[in-house]
Amino acid sequence: MKSSRQLTSHTKSTTKTQTSRCKRDVLHKFVCEAYSEPNHAQYPGFELCRRSALVSVVAVFGASPAIAADEIEVVSDEEGFGDKTIRPYSLTLVHFVGRNRDGEIFDSTRGGLKYLDGGSGVYRPYIINLSGGPVPGICEGITKGLLGMKVGGKRTVRVPPSLGFGQADLNGPYGAIPGGSDVTYEIEVLRISNNGPDSLMVGISNCGLGGANQQDSGCRDIVPQL
Repeated sequence: MKSSRQLTSHTKSTTKTQTSRCKRDVLHKFVCEAYSEPNHAQYPGFELCRRSALVSVVAVFGASPAIAADEIEVVSDEEGFGDKTIRPYSLTLVHFVGRNRDGEIFDSTRGGLKYLDGGSGVYRPYIINLSGGPVPGICEGITKGLLGMKVGGKRTVRVPPSLGFGQADLNGPYGAIPGGSDVTYEIEVLRISNNGPDSLMVGISNCGLGGANQQDSGCRDIVPQL
């Protein structure tokens, strides 16, 4: 079954709602298609358009009392090692777990759960290109939360709707994201490259072919590495 990181919107109103940059990009088909070119498929980060969620969110949720509109909050931070840090132009190989305001997982690279459409969640780290423009399913809050992190670092960040998924109710691969609410990400950095993807993929070429191939050979053997 083809996998996708697409988030699906379910609103009760036809009135146009104000959305964040992240939500706009994940909902536009042409963005998914642009990042699904064959030359991207060899990297785990370009599993992009991951798994389309099919379950509707029908309840109406209130917005959570939150952090400042355009800031993330660092909840916890383990520094990692080495001198290399993630910069605005870096490529980085990461694990992350996204939780909604109720603590339920809506997205994760660590597998072990069932997708909303019934498939088995895949354990596969993800490449994020901080200089590559918006990525479907990866909100601006994650990229801001990554800045300054080192290899082996672990950080938990709270992301407001303006840097997350906006005001509409959405479904992630594993669960719901109530409209207008903060989300939390637990991030672990495995590798960093400031000069292209090759150094990220040493020894793990069979981990990450996305889409129908679903290759995850060796993914569990990856350890943080400079």
